Amino acid sequence: MLLNYVWKDGKKKALTFSYDDGNIHDRRLVEIFAKYGMKGTFNLCRPQSTEWHIPMEEYKSLYLDNGQEIACHAKTHPFLEQIPLMSVLEEILENRKDLEAAAGVPVRGMAYPFGTLSSSGACAPDVKEVLRSAGIVYARTTHPEERIQNIPSDFLEWHPTCHHNGNIMERAEKFLANPWGTQLLYIWGHAFEFANAKNWDLIENFCAKYTNDDRIWYATNGEIYDYVTACRRLITSADCSIVQNPSAQSVWIEHDKQIVEIKGGATVHL
Repeated sequence: MLLNYVWKDGKKKALTFSYDDGNIHDRRLVEIFAKYGMKGTFNLCRPQSTEWHIPMEEYKSLYLDNGQEIACHAKTHPFLEQIPLMSVLEEILENRKDLEAAAGVPVRGMAYPFGTLSSSGACAPDVKEVLRSAGIVYARTTHPEERIQNIPSDFLEWHPTCHHNGNIMERAEKFLANPWGTQLLYIWGHAFEFANAKNWDLIENFCAKYTNDDRIWYATNGEIYDYVTACRRLITSADCSIVQNPSAQSVWIEHDKQIVEIKGGATVHL
């Protein structure tokens, strides 16, 4: 008996965004996201200047109250693999404390400053262990995976699909046309890049075209993490005819071409 995980409400597609640094141009980007029902995660450092960065007292009203998520980007944006591990721990814990005090919610995710890759091309394993000890459950790199089915095996080395300059209109069309599997389109960047390139129409046109599509689950990075984690916690009988969900949230599976909701705490006989 074959079971497949699908996204929330039985959808086969999910779309998420990730934007870094907390610069003042986030205000315009959040406005666009809120207008079209898009959801993303904004990775924030400690503000250095109100002329360039969003002040911390604005985090809740700007990001959370508009349906977005906030996550860490390290306190001072260093190359994490190039500093002592004790300093990595301080960078992340102080960053978390700042964000949580400002927004009033736990902060569990982050984006690596500069991508934080080791010379081998992978995320430094000792840095990932420090992140785990600091309560970080997912972390985004800057290295595009260049494919749509990019649900990571290790969420502390989460590669996005592409940067927003990576032909996102064309990618979205392929994403929606692809009939195979449960898929995620994950776009990242910096809001100031739109201001520098004077191409705000790129993201506005994208959001306008793909808003309110009933095939797509629009989610923050954290919501994606939580949902996939709940799916991976499902317990099945040996023949997959019985499915138990030990999580609090519902998850959806596809069984015999039918979408089945497995509610939190429920046991379902298929």
